[in-house]
Amino acid sequence: MGKGILTPMGEIQIYIDGIRSDYEFEPYICNTHSVLQKPPAGCYRIAVSAKEWQTISCVVALCDTELPNVGASGERYLYSEFVKDNIVLTIGAGDDDPSFDTNRIRYGVEYVCREPIDKVLFGIAWATDYEGQFDIRTQLATDLY
Repeated sequence: MGKGILTPMGEIQIYIDGIRSDYEFEPYICNTHSVLQKPPAGCYRIAVSAKEWQTISCVVALCDTELPNVGASGERYLYSEFVKDNIVLTIGAGDDDPSFDTNRIRYGVEYVCREPIDKVLFGIAWATDYEGQFDIRTQLATDLY
């Protein structure tokens, strides 16, 4: 496998139809004022291109597999979130699109294809100075819209 994103919680992995796949990622700078004032420790966008797929999943191989997935959804946005002490990791995906369904799964999020689409995106962000449930910087940074 190629090099992937390594977070304080574990490695980010992509699966296409259940098969682990290499992926491309790039740093992302969220232009939301509150995020610019106090940026997360890591912030990336992952673009996955595939033809004739049924599911594409983005998951974290958690170092502590007992951590709960405390994610939720918002407007055109679904995310998985993992918190331990002062560290938070958020995996975000698009939602409410006619081309796919989006599901929160145990260790991340997945797209389920409804109509042909060649590319999907995921947002990854983490903070090592997490201040509790009202600290939504990583959620803002992983919102694709």
